[in-house]
Amino acid sequence: MSAPFCGDCNRMRLTADGKMKNCLFSKDETDLLAALRAGEALEPLIRRNILGKAEKLGGQFGDQPFEALHSEALINRSMISIGG
Repeated sequence: MSAPFCGDCNRMRLTADGKMKNCLFSKDETDLLAALRAGEALEPLIRRNILGKAEKLGGQFGDQPFEALHSEALINRSMISIGG
């Protein structure tokens, strides 16, 4: 990421293995595929995921300025593993 854009981001992501991420930096994912296979309602899961979206950077870095972030501190799956 070359510049911060969290304040304007409204993207949600569905990974290749059926999990919903509300931020690429988020550690948490919602398993929609398992719920779908179990016949569970997806809408409450999707709503909870959206409402749980952190203000910026998946909530991992607190109030650190963007320029002070260290990528090695990021706890996340790589883009290739989520289907990006």
